[in-house]
Amino acid sequence: GSSGSQCAETYRGPSPASEPEVQAVQDYVRATFPDQRDDPISAAAPITATGVFLDIHSYSELVLWPWGFTSQTPGNSTALQTLGRKFAYFNQYEPDQSISLYPTDGTTDDFAYGELGIAAYTFEMGTSFFQDCGTFESTIVPDNMPALLYAAKVARTPYMTASGPDALDVTMTPNIVNSGTAVTLMASVNDTRYFDTVGSEPTQNIAAAEYYIDVPPWITTTTPVAYPMAAADGSFNSTVENVTATIDTSSLSNGRHIIYVRGKDALDNWGVVSAQFIYIIDPVASPFINGQVQAADTGQPLAATIHVGALTQVDNDPTTGLYEVQVISGTYDLTAVPDSADYGPV
Repeated sequence: GSSGSQCAETYRGPSPASEPEVQAVQDYVRATFPDQRDDPISAAAPITATGVFLDIHSYSELVLWPWGFTSQTPGNSTALQTLGRKFAYFNQYEPDQSISLYPTDGTTDDFAYGELGIAAYTFEMGTSFFQDCGTFESTIVPDNMPALLYAAKVARTPYMTASGPDALDVTMTPNIVNSGTAVTLMASVNDTRYFDTVGSEPTQNIAAAEYYIDVPPWITTTTPVAYPMAAADGSFNSTVENVTATIDTSSLSNGRHIIYVRGKDALDNWGVVSAQFIYIIDPVASPFINGQVQAADTGQPLAATIHVGALTQVDNDPTTGLYEVQVISGTYDLTAVPDSADYGPV
């Protein structure tokens, strides 16, 4: 794991945390996270423990978790493995306990988990040291950014939430409405998104889904209100389910609101939340954007989808090329994407 020889590449220093850089990392982690785990090597942090610690390395395309200095499994081994396999789903790296690679001691993930009980991981990114910028930007970043975003989503309760299904593809139709207009909410809930190159992660049928308006389920200062969603096919009996609900907007004020969606599996594990915006507009005061899409060469109307920034999109009248959409006040970039492959977006 390490060497006491000052000439060795793995020299561990004269004493634990002897170097100022190591001390700085330890001080920062201790100041950021509470101590949630007892000292014995076999002790587990509570399942409600909070925080995710990631050490980003190169290279080998691996997702690793404690321990690195012993083959003994940590107290939270199953939960660490579940989250590690979830990370690996996104970057397709091999997930395993650190010791499987070779023995290491004094590593940051062993420290973060061992001293504080944080769900701690090392990502060994890429295929070589000092990878070129092109590979970093075109491969390493897009391969790993979804895993990092998932880490942010799960950080509140990583030992619990990673076992639950993912809420995906949240859409609302329409997403800009007058107060009182019914909105159709749809999503997909998926309990299968793990990378099983080492072992196999258990999956369960979806048991429920729900949505929240503006107040997410983890808030304690205001009481969250859960609204049930139904399986689109009429029954929760699969590891992947499309779910739907109708949102009553009559009590929503004008402006932007957040709709949070999450799903639960048959073992009562709630997964991470995904969210989308819905906009309530004043039918009298809110402005309109309108125009026409025509072919530049012939001047004839073109059927197209008009994207109003990230706010919404609308299909025009294919016979006239005309479109109109009411929006909340603001500045937007418009993009018209013609249905015909003969014309590009403008």
